[in-house]
Amino acid sequence: MRKVLSTCLLFLIPLILLNSCGSSTEISKKNKTVKKTNKKMSIKNIKEDFIITPYRTKIKVKPNTNTTQSSHLNIWYGYNNNFSTDTSNVIKKTTGFRVQILSTDNLEQARRMKNRVLPKISQKHVHILFDPPFYKVQIGDFTVHSLAEDLTFKLKQLGYNYARIVREKINHYR
Repeated sequence: MRKVLSTCLLFLIPLILLNSCGSSTEISKKNKTVKKTNKKMSIKNIKEDFIITPYRTKIKVKPNTNTTQSSHLNIWYGYNNNFSTDTSNVIKKTTGFRVQILSTDNLEQARRMKNRVLPKISQKHVHILFDPPFYKVQIGDFTVHSLAEDLTFKLKQLGYNYARIVREKINHYR
């Protein structure tokens, strides 16, 4: 009997608490009066009384005098522009490093890549090598690996994510 009474109380007490804490069913309305104005707000009716002239800023714009250089060449330092494209200055071929940006079986695609990358970098030595059956677009003639790493970093920043350093026979210039 005690067990039955305790289980009934366990169910009745939460039911009473939930019912009493609920919202009341009584609906109350407050009478709110809304003032209606006959004047319509428009731009014509607004009176402007703020004078902005003393607060005007005098802006002086200096003319841009350096418009001939492209912007992406100016942000990279440490690369000299003193590379000659003349092949008569080649003393000998030695083992060195180049940065390869493309390997394809299409010669036209390799030429387009060479023409696209040449204005973006300060290196003048962009080579298209044919290693059957692929055409490889390689940049630079580096004897030191760290210089090739610098160019690889620059090319990856410019969007050539497949740039990698390869060991190759390079031209040694005067």
